[in-house]
Amino acid sequence: MMQLPSEWIDRIFMRLHGRFGNNFGDKFKSGQKDSYGNDLGVLNAKQVWAEELAGISPERIKNALLHNYDYAPSCDQFKAQCKTSAPVVHDYKALPKPTVSDEKINELHDKLSAFTSGKRDMKAWARKIIANPSAYPDISYRYAKEALGVTV
Repeated sequence: MMQLPSEWIDRIFMRLHGRFGNNFGDKFKSGQKDSYGNDLGVLNAKQVWAEELAGISPERIKNALLHNYDYAPSCDQFKAQCKTSAPVVHDYKALPKPTVSDEKINELHDKLSAFTSGKRDMKAWARKIIANPSAYPDISYRYAKEALGVTV
């Protein structure tokens, strides 16, 4: 299952705790602790947030963190805000239209025609290996013989 990196979730939780204080963190506490002293409810909430926010761009998450919430948001409220936040638009200067001479177009057309004409030797690679087996690994030589139906 895809999820956001735990470092991202930790930073989201730290930011929201900074804005809402214990009203945010206390929403998730269960009172049960793991062997490291971490509240299992908070750990579970972070896991759920990591899964629910997967695939949301960093820009949308940043914009949702900057939103003025009236109360500490739930995961669903935060996710909904991420989806309504307008993504940051980067303006880029358009590249100029490429210029290709008629001569180059004809050259490329001829190459493409030769490639697609069906008159190519599809086993040329194998003939090349058979002609000079010492330049290739044994496995290549074996597959070349197999492709050409050569038994030696």
